[in-house]
Amino acid sequence: MLPATSVESANALRHRLMDPTLFKELIGQMNRLHMEGRASIHAAEAEQAGRR
Repeated sequence: MLPATSVESANALRHRLMDPTLFKELIGQMNRLHMEGRASIHAAEAEQAGRR
């Protein structure tokens, strides 16, 4: 058997190992957390820039 490509692996996770609805929810939560983290970093950078 040939090794799976990353696309095949992602498809396996999305369609076989995890319910598609749960997968979509997981990705949404990860994106939200990423955006919140970036907003926090930008706020800290702006605060530091204001102190200079």
